Amino acid sequence: MRGRDFLAPARQAAAGPTEPYWRTAAVDAYYALALECRDALLRWGFPVPRHNMHADVRLRLAYAGDPDLRQIGDHLDYMGRVRNMASYDLRRLAVFVSDAEARSLIQRAAAGLALLDAIEADPARRAAAAASIRP
Repeated sequence: MRGRDFLAPARQAAAGPTEPYWRTAAVDAYYALALECRDALLRWGFPVPRHNMHADVRLRLAYAGDPDLRQIGDHLDYMGRVRNMASYDLRRLAVFVSDAEARSLIQRAAAGLALLDAIEADPARRAAAAASIRP
């Protein structure tokens, strides 16, 4: 299984009728992008600690020299904050009164995956992007 496989259930959950579905969609959209980024970093030779995967992946990308990696890192930062709300803050939150935020996160995940795929498809671009990541 690949991380991006979480996008299909995210889309299904976003179409659901109530808040628990929209929260689930937010979580799955985040994991679709986060896990794909983790796996790319591993392929590029960067160790990713299991105990702090979320912060490690996000920070490596957010502080990379490559602007596309930074954009993906920005997506992960925002999506991670919403994922935490979805998973841990069960109060009635404005962000989950409709499916709008879930759909927005799915779009962010898809955009991040498209950038990652474009980087991966071009060996020179991939090498430059990987070289722009701080050790």
